[in-house]
Amino acid sequence: MLAALGTCLPAHAAEAAPAASSDSGTMVDTPAFKLGWPEIKMPKLNWKPGWGGEADPTKPAAANPFTTAVERVSTASQQAMAGARNGWNQAFDKLRTTSTDAAPRSKEPEGPGFWARLFTPPEEPQQARTVSEFIAQDRPGTYR
Repeated sequence: MLAALGTCLPAHAAEAAPAASSDSGTMVDTPAFKLGWPEIKMPKLNWKPGWGGEADPTKPAAANPFTTAVERVSTASQQAMAGARNGWNQAFDKLRTTSTDAAPRSKEPEGPGFWARLFTPPEEPQQARTVSEFIAQDRPGTYR
């Protein structure tokens, strides 16, 4: 390709073209223009100081982006939970009718509750186990 360009270019440019090939970044060097590859510099990241690249002592250490993102999510969720808890406590305090220092209400009623009485079958009478219990029981049609 350079040979084809050398035939199209003036004589003094053809002499400059071989010198340009020695330059690593230049493909074509002519008096009219200079064509070459762009130089790309990759950023230097120090993800783990002490593991490969040492940190520059003059610059402050950059925080790990993953750690900072996790910390932001953690603090935001803690703040949201605190706000929800405070709102719940305020609403609950408004609904509370008695103070927490008040004496407890009356004792639980003795005996079964409404639902227990509704769904519990009545107790069956006990059958006589011995002869003396059988003789002592009340008989229908007799009055004592």
